[in-house]
Amino acid sequence: MARSRYLIVICGALLWNSCGDSRAIMAPSSTSPKGAGAATVDAFVASISAPSAGGNGGGAVKIFDNGSFSGNQQGTANVATTSQRLFEDFVVSRKKGTITGISWQQHDHRLATYLNTEVLIFAGLPYANSPVYSANIVATRQPNATGSLFVDWDGYDYQIGGLSIDLQAGTYWIGLNTNYTGTAGSSWDNTSGAPDTIPGFRLINANFPAPGLQVAHELAFVLRGHL
Repeated sequence: MARSRYLIVICGALLWNSCGDSRAIMAPSSTSPKGAGAATVDAFVASISAPSAGGNGGGAVKIFDNGSFSGNQQGTANVATTSQRLFEDFVVSRKKGTITGISWQQHDHRLATYLNTEVLIFAGLPYANSPVYSANIVATRQPNATGSLFVDWDGYDYQIGGLSIDLQAGTYWIGLNTNYTGTAGSSWDNTSGAPDTIPGFRLINANFPAPGLQVAHELAFVLRGHL
């Protein structure tokens, strides 16, 4: 029996339910409005080394914890392949910090084959200036215990290590967006937040060009490194 599929347009955004359509943006869910993201600052990258999947570097600690999978899941697609990108803001709290590892959670459709993750970091709003870090990296990808969402979307832990991204103190925006093959994509998991969380993330696509739509939810990720 063919799976039923439908698309709804709300405020210029395509919403999905169950479909596996690579154009989809969000799955319907309840929302709880929150404040706008934090202000941004200028910054630079002093040095970047070749990244690797897995590992976070010797002696690395959490330098920013935005939370893990929890709360209502919106199913918001993070798909560089189809030009819908999500960005979350984070803070380097001391004079300088070095990111050595990134971990996050997402749900991937069973018809999608993961290729790599487009990692972008901006000082200031996304695309207001050139990124201070940009790379397509094959992350370590492991099934997790969060289960399946919207019928065909399975939960995974993602991790990238071997980084050496030096950033001055300030607020940045990070995008972790999937390149894939197949007829469906991925969605960056939501979180109820953690002590470091800055309210809201940004969604950028053809309907919402940069700096994008401010969305009153949070995305699950952790940065590790040295301060």
